[in-house]
Amino acid sequence: MGLALLSAVPSLSFAQEGKRGDRRAMRSMEKAIEKEAKGMGPWDQHQPVLEDATDQVFEQQGWTSEPDRYARDLIRQVDRIPPWQAHERQEILLNSLQSRYGLSEDQKALFDKEFQQVGMKIGMKHFSTLAPVVMDVIKTRSKGEPFTPDQVARWTQQLSPVMNDARQAMEELANKVGATMSPEQRKVFDADAKALLKRHSDMEKMVDKWKRGQWTPLDWGLKNDPIHRAQVDEAIRANQDKTNRVEVQTFREKPGDASAKATQESTWEKYVRHFCTYYQCDDRQKSQAFGILADVQKQAVSYRSAHRTDIERLEKLAAEAATAEGKKRYATELEAKLAPIADLYEQLKTRLDTQILTSQQRIRLEDKAASKSANR
Repeated sequence: MGLALLSAVPSLSFAQEGKRGDRRAMRSMEKAIEKEAKGMGPWDQHQPVLEDATDQVFEQQGWTSEPDRYARDLIRQVDRIPPWQAHERQEILLNSLQSRYGLSEDQKALFDKEFQQVGMKIGMKHFSTLAPVVMDVIKTRSKGEPFTPDQVARWTQQLSPVMNDARQAMEELANKVGATMSPEQRKVFDADAKALLKRHSDMEKMVDKWKRGQWTPLDWGLKNDPIHRAQVDEAIRANQDKTNRVEVQTFREKPGDASAKATQESTWEKYVRHFCTYYQCDDRQKSQAFGILADVQKQAVSYRSAHRTDIERLEKLAAEAATAEGKKRYATELEAKLAPIADLYEQLKTRLDTQILTSQQRIRLEDKAASKSANR
């Protein structure tokens, strides 16, 4: 959300088409924001940070459905253009939507008109709130200073009404343009709109926490941002301490497949944490265990990337099949396609068992398990 506020400059531009009496002050503020943003240096110095942060947020929030992936790719394309080049960004957006939904030129023009009207509506109503927040974000970033929980609490308090109106505007836009679509177009469009509204709802839940000062740079995907390195390290330590306390209580049983899903490599870290906690691994063993995890995850990601088209096709067919028999058939095909990833998960477990544990650890814990069984 934070760095993404840099992209609010186009919305402010659309707002200039409002009442004449407001234009001069609004235009002056917009020029000041644009000057401050350009003073940060070339956009390509900042765009990679924004891209990485957005990737992190999508992954953290589990926004991984096909509509989510499309939205992420579209955001990536648009954000490669500086935010002050509003019309170029809008053209990329419209061309992508036209290709996605098979829009006619008239439908594309309607999208363009509705987007601009939304920009004017939100911009005119909330300019006095949105512009100072955008300026504050840019100035903080320009100084090389990290955002603070107090700043974020203040910004989110101010922006809550903007988010509420944005949701309503999105729903109205979806209804207007959706009414012009064929059933085939509407099917894809409705799925995208549903995913968009879910992401918005998820963001609203996070905002409630940030208003109370419960924010860390990890919430905005700034894990790899140099400016926030000290805060990130502190947040990671705090999260790890909390995780350790929970896991000591939770991971009392021998790690099993309930800790992870074999065909979802993003879940395998939980199995490794469970393994290390249960067997009371020292720091050296933990380092080895997570090294093994990184190795097999890399292989899984490589396989998934190489077969992404087939995997996504089968996921879509399984989700959209009209009959239970069809769903089962495509699910079986998907399982077969993902089998090499499941094999890597088994390889992970085997390598942990054979390469990490000492004989003393195995004997001690086997005795403990036997004693526990005898006392039941």
